[in-house]
Amino acid sequence: MANISIKTKYGDIQLGYRLFSKIIIDTLDELDFNIFLSTSKSKPINHSNYKNFIGDDRFFELSQVDESFDVKVYIQINFGTSISQSTEALISSLNENFSKAIGIQPNSISVVITGIKSQNKTSKKHLEVKR
Repeated sequence: MANISIKTKYGDIQLGYRLFSKIIIDTLDELDFNIFLSTSKSKPINHSNYKNFIGDDRFFELSQVDESFDVKVYIQINFGTSISQSTEALISSLNENFSKAIGIQPNSISVVITGIKSQNKTSKKHLEVKR
């Protein structure tokens, strides 16, 4: 787990994975869509206790880009959930929450849908939406 280093007029600030995972989990808790965290290998993360996963980096990737960063979040959605509406809402909320929490907008946010859940079955997918 690497940290992201942001240079400010007051010096360098090191931002760790724990901060980013908390922002992502809090953002998902705010949304009304049926969006669930998963790993890049399409393994679901138990959404009933997301708070236990703060500091875990299995559901997102982070990379430094100049004075900003790129974020890639892995999710699954329920069958019938609008992909465009849910990913747009997630990306907008993440962008706003990152700006509020750390004062810097991400260079890009990618949401990767790793699966679509229907009843007792999950269909593996790999759909990436980026902004």
